[in-house]
Parts: sequence; structure tokens; C-alpha cells
Amino acid sequence: MPSESVTRAREAIATLIAMGITDYVYCPGSRDAPLAYALAEAEKRSLVRVYPFADERSGAFFAVGLSRAGIVPAVITTSGTAAAELHPALEEAKDQELPLVAVTADRPFELIGVGASQTTTQHGLYGPTPVAEVSVPAGAAVKEAIIRLVRAAKRGPVHLNIAFADPLIPQGDEIWPEVRVPLFDEGETTFPRWNDVVDGNLDTVVVAGDGADSEVVSHARIAGIPIVAEPTAPGNGGHAPVVLQLLIDRVQQVIVTGKPTLSRGVQSLLAQVPRKVVVSSLRIWPDPAGHAQAVVPGLRGTAPSARAQWSAVWETIASEAEVAAAALDGDMTLLGVARQIWRSQPEVPLWLGASNAVRAFDIAGWGERNNVHSNRGLAGIDGTISTAIGFGAARQQPIRAVMGDLTFAYDMNALGARPLPEQDIQVIVLDDGGGSIFASLEHGKPQFTELYERYFAVKQSVDPVGVALACGWGAQRVETHNDLQDILEAPVRGRNLVHVPVPRESSLITDLSHRTQIALRKSSENCRTIVP
Repeated sequence: MPSESVTRAREAIATLIAMGITDYVYCPGSRDAPLAYALAEAEKRSLVRVYPFADERSGAFFAVGLSRAGIVPAVITTSGTAAAELHPALEEAKDQELPLVAVTADRPFELIGVGASQTTTQHGLYGPTPVAEVSVPAGAAVKEAIIRLVRAAKRGPVHLNIAFADPLIPQGDEIWPEVRVPLFDEGETTFPRWNDVVDGNLDTVVVAGDGADSEVVSHARIAGIPIVAEPTAPGNGGHAPVVLQLLIDRVQQVIVTGKPTLSRGVQSLLAQVPRKVVVSSLRIWPDPAGHAQAVVPGLRGTAPSARAQWSAVWETIASEAEVAAAALDGDMTLLGVARQIWRSQPEVPLWLGASNAVRAFDIAGWGERNNVHSNRGLAGIDGTISTAIGFGAARQQPIRAVMGDLTFAYDMNALGARPLPEQDIQVIVLDDGGGSIFASLEHGKPQFTELYERYFAVKQSVDPVGVALACGWGAQRVETHNDLQDILEAPVRGRNLVHVPVPRESSLITDLSHRTQIALRKSSENCRTIVP
């Protein structure tokens, strides 16, 4: 007689496949074993790709990487604390509005609240994080619930909780189900024209954050509108935070696309600018100040040309910022190394860790670089290595992941994971001795020096090279510009780690901004008309 749980697991996986989900991160356990047997059968039929992960937290962030690369994945866990480990990654997916299906196996519902082992209340476990959630009791059909749930996943992570009763192994008579799902018509969206919402008479900048609309950026560039783009957005690499710091009071209108999160200068601009247009299809669009004049899903037609004087002033300061930044070449500082990495092998995707690492690239990168990525949803340091591995696996190409020492320490478990096929990845750890981002905030003031080290820097006793070698990676410590350049020019092959010690910097942007002002004064007799 067929196992009811294995039959329902096959129905669940077959329905997910019919809804377009073919990539699965599977975390082993007993209660989710029926799903393992179903995945194995689907894999034998060449219907799915399966990535086994022992660590649920790393596996969930791996799934975030798959989703970031354009694949809708499912991550599967057993019951109890295993299910809780998915929560950080689901929070990140929610804020990026990344589609992802969390499947948690559960004990029969009658065993909840009576002291049964590995049992907790899994429905509602993630609070308001999933955009949709359903729990299916043991013995109940799953097809209709899954169809509706996956439809909702277009807006972010969803949670499918399935209870399975014993026996949890095949009995030999299970068949593979044929599942058909409805055809859904997505329809089309009509965008307003540029001139309908953008005032062409105002001095304007485009602020392009993570996930920015490349068409908006492209049309703005053609029209000569200055672009303030974060490293993960199109139009990046122009020392925009430095330029904006010097011209912020002259900006009259901002067009926001994507989700900008890096620069305090950008946040100040968005709070004070007289006119703001937000181009976003996100359910939660970026407008913390709440005074956008228009929020539209896109723009069509031609962008109005920028005023020539405004474009010229912006370009002058951007050019001098590059002259100032060129003085960083050869420096083994956070900004100097970020600049060196940015200019090396532009065809290799970059995955940037949060905190000071991504901000260093925002300031020091010069020249547009495609294929730069980061977790900018909640902008935390969790799961950075796992997400980068997942992204590279989805794209089937080598990847270079750059992060600080704390970010590395948070996701060391990922070095031991072996999702097949193994990913070509180079992890570069920029080690400045703990949480240096706080040094650029009010907590880094001299009067807090002693407290700062204990409560904010929290330097870890971790040897990145030793950890990597113990996990079977290649690893080396690099302390000179030339040695690092040799590594950056070599192909990314296999799994290797590069440990780069750098001094802690109290303010990434202030120094380069000061250098730029000096360069402007040296290069232009009319500098007073350029820099207030």
C-alpha cells in the first residue's frame, strides 16, 4: 500500500514543478524525508536541480542568491528549530521582494502543544514576513494551496507548512502524479511619459539604488541628467557620494529608481529636495520622508535634456573626484583595495558584503561596471557567502565576493557546504578589525574610544585563512598591492579565500571629498562658482 505522506510529497513537488519551480535547496531531517524521496524521483526524471545543505540558515541564503539571479527556488526543512533557521533569509527576501518558497515539514497538528519531540507552532512562525502562508494538515490535498501560494510569491517569500504522518518512507507503490495548473494572463502595464511627471526646467539628478530600472538610467544618461548610482545599480562608478556632498544644496528635483540605502548624503537629499519622483514597481516603494510628488511603475518616451550648466558643473566635480581618487592607487587601505578590485576583471561578477565593504566601492569605484550585486533588502551582513555561492550557481559562472571580517565570521558555515556542482568562487576578506562602520557614526567620536572597542568594534578571534583551509578551500594572506594584483588578474577557479588586512578608517567619504575640493581649487580659477 502506498505511503500517504510520500504520495502527498510527490503531489507537492509535482505541483511546484508545474508552477515553474525547478530549483530546490533541501535540508535533511526525518519529518521532511517524504519530500527528499519525492525530489530524488524528480531528479531522476531530470525535472529538478537539488542542492543539499546541512545548515538551514546557509541553505536559505543560498536560495536568496538563486532568487536574486532570476530563479524562483524552494528551500525545504524539517520541523522544529530547523524551520526557525530560515527566518533571516526570508526577511532579506521580503525586503528585496524576491520570490522564494519556504517549505517546512510539520508533525501532524494533533501533536502540537502536547509535548511531542521537535514540535512547535510553525504556522505563523515567521510573523508578517511571508507575503502568503498556508498550512496543510496531514492527509489533506496540497495542489490547490500550492498553486495559490506560488502565485503570491511574485511579491516576495511565501511559506508552505505541510504536516506528514508516519510512515515517512516509500512503500513501493507510489506513482509520479501528472499535475496541470491554470494558465495565468499577467496583462500589461502602461507607463506615463517622462514629461508627464518630470519637470525639465529643474536641476535634476537620478538616484539609482539596488534594483534600479536600467531604462530610466539609460534615458537619463542620454539626456545628460547626472546619476547618483550605488554599486549594484546601472550607471555606477562615478564617485557619486562625493559629488553629491558638494552639490546637494543645488539639486531641485530627484528621480528615484531602485532602493537606495548606502549614503547618508542621499538620504538627506531625499528628505529635503523640493520635488521627488519615485519610479518603482515595489509593493513598498522607497520614500521614507513620504513627500513624493509621483510614484510610477516606469517611464516611457524620451527624458527631457538637463540644463547644460548643471551637467557641466556635475561633470567637472566628478572628474576632479577621480583625480583625487587616483591618489589611492597602490594604497592597501579599504578605499584603495576597493578601487583595485573594482578595476580588475570587470567580466567577473562582484558580490559585495554589507556595511563598510559596499560603501567603499560606492565611493572609490570609477567607471561603470556591470554585474555587481549585494543583499540590500535589510542590508545586513547575514548569509553573504551563502548568497554569493547561490547567485554564482544560478548564473553558472565564477564569482568574486568581497566582505569585511565580521561579515565573513557571520557566515563561516558556508565554507563547509558542498552544493553540487561546486561553485568557482573567490572570497576576499577586507579585515579592519571588527565593526568599523560604527567609527564613521557618532559612536566613533574620540570620547567613546574605549567603549567603542568593547561594544561596537567587537573584533573576532578568527583566522580566515585557517578556517578556509580547514574547510578544504585554498587560502592566502596578502599584504602588498602587487601581490593582490597578481591574484585579481588570475582566473577565478575552484574555491579560494584571500585575507587582506587593512587599517580601520573613521570616515570613508570625508577624506575623498576633502581631496576633491583641493583638486578643484587647484584646477579652476572659478572654483567658487562650482563648489559653494
